[in-house]
Amino acid sequence: MSLIRFALERYQFTALMLILATLLGVMSFLNMPRSEDPQFNFAAATVITVYPGASPLDVEQLVVDPLEESINELEDIKKIESTVRDGVAVTFVEFMQGTDADDALDDVTKAASNAERLMPQEVAEIRVQKQSPTDVNIFQLALTTESAEYGELQRLAERLERDLERVPGVMRSESWGFPEQQIQINLDFERMKQAGVSFGQVFSAVSGDGQNIPGGDLDFGANRYNVKTSGDFESVDQIIRTPILGTGSESLTVRDVADVSFGYADDSHRTRFNGSKSVYVTAVQRTGTNIFSVARDVREAAAAFSNRLPNEIELQTVFDQSTSVNTRIGGFFKNLIQGVLLVGLVVILVLGFRASAIVMISIPISLLIALGWLDYAGYGLQQMSIVGLVIALGLLVDNAIVVTENIARYRKSGHGAIDAAIKGTSQVAWPIVSSTVTTVLAFLPMVVLKSGTGDFIRSMPLTVVFALFASLIVSLMLTPLLTSRL
Repeated sequence: MSLIRFALERYQFTALMLILATLLGVMSFLNMPRSEDPQFNFAAATVITVYPGASPLDVEQLVVDPLEESINELEDIKKIESTVRDGVAVTFVEFMQGTDADDALDDVTKAASNAERLMPQEVAEIRVQKQSPTDVNIFQLALTTESAEYGELQRLAERLERDLERVPGVMRSESWGFPEQQIQINLDFERMKQAGVSFGQVFSAVSGDGQNIPGGDLDFGANRYNVKTSGDFESVDQIIRTPILGTGSESLTVRDVADVSFGYADDSHRTRFNGSKSVYVTAVQRTGTNIFSVARDVREAAAAFSNRLPNEIELQTVFDQSTSVNTRIGGFFKNLIQGVLLVGLVVILVLGFRASAIVMISIPISLLIALGWLDYAGYGLQQMSIVGLVIALGLLVDNAIVVTENIARYRKSGHGAIDAAIKGTSQVAWPIVSSTVTTVLAFLPMVVLKSGTGDFIRSMPLTVVFALFASLIVSLMLTPLLTSRL
């Protein structure tokens, strides 16, 4: 083949190109994103609608029906599912494979805004959230105590949240596990009976003063101003001074018939860590970042925060996903070293030390070139690409062994080094090309699989394909070059 002759006659150029490709692989390995799972876009969104006080039937008829009708008008809709409970509806929207995730989110947001016009004014909130398979917590911390109150734990957890969100590579941080804080109005029925007021009157007075009610527009010269009542309570004192009956100094206020205080909602769950009362703070990795550097920065931020904690509160690490990623990568390198040594030992016994050295060199070079291509294709190092590397490890060695053995046979028959390299490689070139192509075709259906599963596993077959092609190039160019020069 002319390619083989060119590689040997222009060996300086061949060596330079292969060195550059290998260095590209080394740089890619050092800098490419690392994570537990593949990072890919998923065209889906969730719409959360809050309608306080409404029954599930009312929520379905007045909120879900107009929302689903508006969303159903969008293009490329695959599935719409809604879950309805008292006062809230959660609508999941999934688009067809290949739809741009950002465009899908924009379309759902616009559809939800259009549907809002058809909903009751009492609907408190419509929130559209992007669904992403990479939205996974990579780090979880626990604030534990035996004596501190939940209010103190919540305050510290929210401060830790803000510290973690300033860490490069952290997309979002959230705190969990503390009961919902609320203002509790405990009615004294004896005082209510003496004052002649009912529960409904107290409820109407408090809820009425706590609402923001639109009041229309006010034209003042060339300007127009929106008018609404200011109903948000800013303190407990404002609540206890809320009038129930009467006006002025003669009015009956909430203070006269109830006790108002800060408290917590009834426990729906309790969180404990190692037997101690705790709250949790989690961190989500930003797409395209290295989990090891993110986890290291999170640990440093957590250590600095821990130094400022009171003596009765302790900060502990519950979960660190970078350890499992490190275990997988370490396992691959362990398999790589074992494979290279075993292949080298077998080839030494059959073909000698020189052939064994050439085969052993070709394996890591092929893998590094494949990693460079994988990085350029936009994929990182995660469990599926590592599986692909492990599979490729057992396939890419074949080409180098076949070429090396055939060149050795020509050398034994009396041919010179360069002549043996050209003839020995040319004789087996087309068989190893066809063998590589047939193996690649076996993995091709997984590469083009159009589904969420296909997106998840795609980096695995691509890694195998890149490694096989890299092995083919190395066996046709580097292997004959090394055998002719060593």
